[in-house]
Amino acid sequence: MEINADILQYLDQLCAPQSDLLRELEAHTYAEVYNPVMISGPYQGRFLSMLSKIKQPKKVLEIGTYTGYSALCLAEGMATDGRLMTIERNPNMLAVARRFFDKSPYGDRMETIEGEAIQMLKKDSSDKFSDLDLVFLDANKKMYTEYVDLVYPRLKTGGLLIVDNVLWKGKVIKKEDIDSDSVTKSLHLFNQYISQEYRGRLSPITLPIRDGILLGVKQ
Repeated sequence: MEINADILQYLDQLCAPQSDLLRELEAHTYAEVYNPVMISGPYQGRFLSMLSKIKQPKKVLEIGTYTGYSALCLAEGMATDGRLMTIERNPNMLAVARRFFDKSPYGDRMETIEGEAIQMLKKDSSDKFSDLDLVFLDANKKMYTEYVDLVYPRLKTGGLLIVDNVLWKGKVIKKEDIDSDSVTKSLHLFNQYISQEYRGRLSPITLPIRDGILLGVKQ
């Protein structure tokens, strides 16, 4: 699923530039953090920012913070009274994210939560994770189906679900990869599950942006 490098450079030049803070975070991630390709990056980041600006959500939940790049992009489109919660199980990643959130004009409206998202969602008896306008899922790929089943009831009607990495470098269409790799198999089954079980409830569509992004609007 790799885009031709020349095409990608061309697209990067055409889209709105990332902020200085995002540029600093991207550089820090590539220099200091393990597996930096996990960062959303400028092109996908501008796409997430655009979706958020269109939606103007008041309540955002992100599952899988990493170093906070995608959260900062989503925060750009929040309503003036909006809030973003992001859940990450790795405390080292959260420490990086918090440091950059504190530098952001949206930092006072962004909450970092350490722990396992599935356990938190299952045990939540308050309204903390309810009435969500936008959910971005970019965490344990093997748990995608369970994540969606847990967040769907918490989405408002008209709420936007965004799921990253659903094409998994094109492996999800290759039988040999599906048969030999458990993550690829999980994503392949997830894509089928969403298409079949949520067809009339999310109206899902997958875009071949970067590693594949699934979009769905709660009906």
